[in-house]
Amino acid sequence: MMQRTVLLTSAILLGSFAATRAAEAPPAPTHESRSQAIPLFDRKTFQGWEGDTQNTWRVEDGALVAGSLEKPQVLNDFLATTREFANFELTLKWKLEGTKGFVNGGVQFRTKRIPGSHEVSGYQADLGAGYDGALYDESRRNKILARPSKEVLEQARKPLGEWNEYRIRAEGPRIQIWLNGVQTVDFTESDPSIDTPGIIAVQIHGAATSVVGYKDLVLTELPATPPELNSAVNVQDHDIVALTGGSNMERTRFNGFLQTHLIAARPGGEVRVRNFGWEGDTVFEQWRDAGAASSTHSWRQQREWRQ
Repeated sequence: MMQRTVLLTSAILLGSFAATRAAEAPPAPTHESRSQAIPLFDRKTFQGWEGDTQNTWRVEDGALVAGSLEKPQVLNDFLATTREFANFELTLKWKLEGTKGFVNGGVQFRTKRIPGSHEVSGYQADLGAGYDGALYDESRRNKILARPSKEVLEQARKPLGEWNEYRIRAEGPRIQIWLNGVQTVDFTESDPSIDTPGIIAVQIHGAATSVVGYKDLVLTELPATPPELNSAVNVQDHDIVALTGGSNMERTRFNGFLQTHLIAARPGGEVRVRNFGWEGDTVFEQWRDAGAASSTHSWRQQREWRQ
């Protein structure tokens, strides 16, 4: 796990946090707000799913299965949930067989069906044909958004024909994927125009003679994404934030607002704050008696701001 140290100075504080809109930390989850893991597939029927269940998809040995080792699958095909999901953690098992053509499948999420087409558009946890563990943007940007290194992939993948396990976590703009317990993707979406809610779908790729199966699909919904704080400081999980500067920083640190703001930006992210500020005058803040004869507070009194 990579750990960063973020240096926060008085200049950043004045230019960023002074302009930050006040925002409340998201409430701690109550018993009622904690989502339960729900199975998306009952291992027997297509209840909760829609797609070509007459010619392409079937239920076989407790799995959603498509394809054949005797005849090719001509076009991509997707079996999709009837519900949409936004923030969630999804676990499932998948298996892919075949050696002829583009032997491939995928797990779509935050996805939409394209009207009048057999295709869908959205994120895909790719699988097969050398794309195991990768994040692909299906029928939208049409490119790999993130993929594991060769070393990570060798550690994670299993031989063709064996059951693999995916864990997919989508929370706000952050998308993470684990293949067989090994993290292969940690991606943050930079395009705010992309919709968050969408269907879950499983794919069999066209132009191949292959069989793909999916089973044990279990989803846990996560709390709604908290509003983004309007700040230039990008705090990530496990960061150490170092506070440096003179009187401006020290005063803000003393009243506790800054630490609360930083930690609330990543609830559950184990952000730690370290103080390297000092009490002292700065170029920006010069307390002087000159021109303030009527003032009842001298600079000596002002510097005792803790009292």
